[in-house]
Amino acid sequence: MAEVVRKGGLAVKMAKKDLHTSVESQVEQFLHAKPQDAYTINGILIDLLQVKPENLRGPWSTWPGKLPTLYGRVRRVLDRLYISGKVTRAKQGRAVFWAWKGE
Repeated sequence: MAEVVRKGGLAVKMAKKDLHTSVESQVEQFLHAKPQDAYTINGILIDLLQVKPENLRGPWSTWPGKLPTLYGRVRRVLDRLYISGKVTRAKQGRAVFWAWKGE
């Protein structure tokens, strides 16, 4: 667990190596590193965030923990990247695939 230095009950600092990157930067770096591949949101959850595929089956009410929230967060990140022109979106059957467009 990361050690947070506190002064007067307020968090002041912690080691930079202990900081977690945001889901937004993780998704952007993941797609940027693999511009030749296109992913669904479930594919990103499995390959990037190590979610077990069996946890993504069925309705959201059966998904464990905060997985529906994480799915929504990844979706919003992809929407922002699409609007900014960094990723493309294509539909293949019922699945929507997202891929890095480039600069």
